Amino acid sequence: MSAPRKRTYSVGLALTLFCLFALLLTACGGGTQTTSQQKAPASKQVLVYPEAGVSDIATFDPGLSTDLYSIQAIDMVFTGLVQLDNNLTVQPQLAASWRPQQTA
Repeated sequence: MSAPRKRTYSVGLALTLFCLFALLLTACGGGTQTTSQQKAPASKQVLVYPEAGVSDIATFDPGLSTDLYSIQAIDMVFTGLVQLDNNLTVQPQLAASWRPQQTA
Protein backbone atom coordinates (compact mmCIF):
# COMPACT_ATOMS: atom_id res chain seq x y z
CA MET A 1 0.00 0.00 0.00
CA SER A 2 2.96 2.32 0.47
CA ALA A 3 4.21 1.90 -3.13
CA PRO A 4 1.45 4.03 -4.83
CA ARG A 5 2.00 6.80 -2.28
CA LYS A 6 5.74 6.88 -3.08
CA ARG A 7 4.94 7.12 -6.79
CA THR A 8 2.60 10.08 -6.10
CA TYR A 9 5.41 11.97 -4.37
CA SER A 10 7.87 11.30 -7.20
CA VAL A 11 5.34 12.42 -9.85
CA GLY A 12 4.60 15.57 -7.87
CA LEU A 13 8.29 16.26 -7.39
CA ALA A 14 9.00 15.71 -11.08
CA LEU A 15 6.13 18.01 -12.05
CA THR A 16 7.35 20.71 -9.64
CA LEU A 17 10.93 20.47 -10.91
CA PHE A 18 9.70 20.64 -14.51
CA CYS A 19 7.66 23.79 -13.77
CA LEU A 20 10.61 25.44 -12.00
CA PHE A 21 12.93 24.56 -14.87
CA ALA A 22 10.44 25.96 -17.41
CA LEU A 23 10.11 29.15 -15.36
CA LEU A 24 13.89 29.51 -15.11
CA LEU A 25 14.31 28.89 -18.83
CA THR A 26 11.67 31.47 -19.67
CA ALA A 27 13.07 34.08 -17.30
CA CYS A 28 16.68 33.64 -18.38
CA GLY A 29 15.96 33.09 -22.05
CA GLY A 30 17.63 36.03 -23.69
CA GLY A 31 15.88 37.73 -26.52
CA THR A 32 17.87 39.00 -29.44
CA GLN A 33 16.23 42.42 -29.35
CA THR A 34 18.50 45.18 -28.18
CA THR A 35 17.33 48.70 -27.70
CA SER A 36 19.77 51.54 -27.72
CA GLN A 37 19.34 53.76 -24.71
CA GLN A 38 20.08 57.28 -25.83
CA LYS A 39 20.18 60.16 -23.43
CA ALA A 40 17.35 62.65 -23.84
CA PRO A 41 18.30 66.21 -24.78
CA ALA A 42 18.76 68.66 -21.92
CA SER A 43 15.45 70.37 -22.68
CA LYS A 44 13.58 67.08 -22.16
CA GLN A 45 15.30 65.87 -18.99
CA VAL A 46 13.19 66.08 -15.84
CA LEU A 47 14.20 65.41 -12.23
CA VAL A 48 11.48 63.68 -10.27
CA TYR A 49 12.13 63.95 -6.53
CA PRO A 50 9.42 62.03 -4.70
CA GLU A 51 8.49 63.12 -1.22
CA ALA A 52 7.14 60.04 0.53
CA GLY A 53 4.14 60.73 2.70
CA VAL A 54 3.60 64.29 1.47
CA SER A 55 0.33 64.91 -0.31
CA ASP A 56 0.77 68.65 -0.86
CA ILE A 57 2.79 71.57 0.42
CA ALA A 58 1.19 74.33 2.48
CA THR A 59 2.60 77.29 0.51
CA PHE A 60 5.03 78.02 -2.28
CA ASP A 61 5.77 81.55 -1.03
CA PRO A 62 9.27 81.75 0.52
CA GLY A 63 8.13 84.50 2.87
CA LEU A 64 5.20 82.51 4.25
CA SER A 65 6.65 78.99 4.48
CA THR A 66 6.89 77.51 7.95
CA ASP A 67 6.65 73.74 7.42
CA LEU A 68 9.54 71.51 6.39
CA TYR A 69 7.97 70.18 3.17
CA SER A 70 7.18 73.67 1.83
CA ILE A 71 10.71 74.83 2.60
CA GLN A 72 12.24 71.80 0.86
CA ALA A 73 10.13 72.39 -2.26
CA ILE A 74 11.01 76.09 -2.28
CA ASP A 75 14.73 75.31 -1.88
CA MET A 76 14.57 73.05 -4.94
CA VAL A 77 13.13 75.82 -7.12
CA PHE A 78 14.34 79.19 -5.89
CA THR A 79 17.97 80.27 -6.08
CA GLY A 80 19.44 82.53 -3.45
CA LEU A 81 21.85 85.43 -3.71
CA VAL A 82 24.59 83.62 -1.79
CA GLN A 83 25.21 80.13 -0.42
CA LEU A 84 27.58 78.50 2.05
CA ASP A 85 30.25 76.06 0.85
CA ASN A 86 31.58 73.03 2.75
CA ASN A 87 33.79 75.29 4.88
CA LEU A 88 30.80 77.55 5.71
CA THR A 89 32.28 80.39 3.66
CA VAL A 90 29.82 82.63 1.83
CA GLN A 91 29.97 82.00 -1.93
CA PRO A 92 28.04 83.82 -4.68
CA GLN A 93 25.05 82.17 -6.24
CA LEU A 94 23.14 84.94 -8.04
CA ALA A 95 24.96 87.88 -6.46
CA ALA A 96 27.79 89.38 -8.50
CA SER A 97 29.26 91.15 -5.46
CA TRP A 98 28.33 92.18 -1.92
CA ARG A 99 29.78 93.95 1.07
CA PRO A 100 28.93 93.47 4.74
CA GLN A 101 26.89 96.18 6.41
CA GLN A 102 28.57 97.97 9.28
CA THR A 103 26.44 97.81 12.43
CA ALA A 104 26.96 99.98 15.49
